Amino acid sequence: MTATILHGAHERAPSERPTGFCHAIAARTVRPAWFKHCLFWAALSFLCLVATPAASSDVRRYPRLFDSYELASQNLRLFPQWLAVMRTFRNGPCEADCARWRAFIASIRSADLPTKLKEVNRTINGKPYRTDAENWRTGDYWATPYQFMQKSGDCEDFAIAKYMALRALGVPAENLRILAVEDLARGGYHALLVVYVANRPFLLDNQIAGIVPAGNAVSYRPIYSLNENGWWLHFTLGQQIGSSRIPTAADAPPIQPGQ
Repeated sequence: MTATILHGAHERAPSERPTGFCHAIAARTVRPAWFKHCLFWAALSFLCLVATPAASSDVRRYPRLFDSYELASQNLRLFPQWLAVMRTFRNGPCEADCARWRAFIASIRSADLPTKLKEVNRTINGKPYRTDAENWRTGDYWATPYQFMQKSGDCEDFAIAKYMALRALGVPAENLRILAVEDLARGGYHALLVVYVANRPFLLDNQIAGIVPAGNAVSYRPIYSLNENGWWLHFTLGQQIGSSRIPTAADAPPIQPGQ
């Protein structure tokens, strides 16, 4: 099944313009090794404070994303925009273009999983990239899929629309994550959707035309990922000992409450 979902693996979608969350330039400051280790242990302590432990039998073992390790938490209060999008989309009124959204979902509801993934990725990637400043007169806004169908959006809006579409098509939440990364090639932050198929991670990315295995995107450094059940802080051993910057509590999320 996994081989059949690959399509246009190295084709690039139209470039995004540098603005907001998707291309906020990451500040880089060289720190001594002891400082990096202190930040790492601060991140561990932070996760211990915010995590809500699950029973060991309920913990799923995910493959490593971009060779990173991850620390899990069920506390989504750090992500008010994500909570607001889920609440508005699922419990709010039918917004503009919801009929078109529902027709799209109905048109592929009976398809097999590879077809659902391809059609969701192709249809949503077909929308033009628009900044939050253009759409909402603000630096950062997370749109519902209805709003996205009407006005399009930026990187996290593409990822959210794909997430909600696949959930509506029966893909379990545990197989989906919205992933925030540092794009080392372009020099900023980016968001995309990860889908686990047979426990292998694939990327649905508005910067890439087709669906690709996570290992193909060598320029991405994961920061955090989330779904409706929780979130994960990502780090690598190389970042602890050799990088000028490692993820800390301040990186989760880079978008602060109220923005």
